[in-house]
Amino acid sequence: MELYMLNKFLSVTYRLARRNLSKTVHNFGLSSTQADILLYLADNPELNQKQLATAMVLDPSLIGRDISKLEDKNLVRRRIDPQDSRSRILILSQEGIEIVSVLREKLTKWWKDNLGKFLDIPTEDFFQIMSEMYLSTKKENN
Repeated sequence: MELYMLNKFLSVTYRLARRNLSKTVHNFGLSSTQADILLYLADNPELNQKQLATAMVLDPSLIGRDISKLEDKNLVRRRIDPQDSRSRILILSQEGIEIVSVLREKLTKWWKDNLGKFLDIPTEDFFQIMSEMYLSTKKENN
């Protein structure tokens, strides 16, 4: 197998995972990107909009609209950054945290159901490998 094919496999698998989650996301009145933002903020609290966009490899101006919509739904709050009064830190509300819990549960089940069929190694080992790859590529691209 050619390694360049991994791009196709990873991107299609990611889209299928998102498709599986889409009904849950839409039941909450969210877009897939908004759900991704909530999930990312849950794992990386108190980022500002620019930091979030950079970390998620998204355009800061486009992410702003989604953050405003999440704020309108009372899922995210903005707080003045104590380190820089011109900047606003993004914080999940209690309702946002509850939605993240549902999204995590659904995503975890999908990945366990699908990874379990194909892995010759424990899921935790695969996760560790992917986590290290993510951190390495993130570091190289910063």
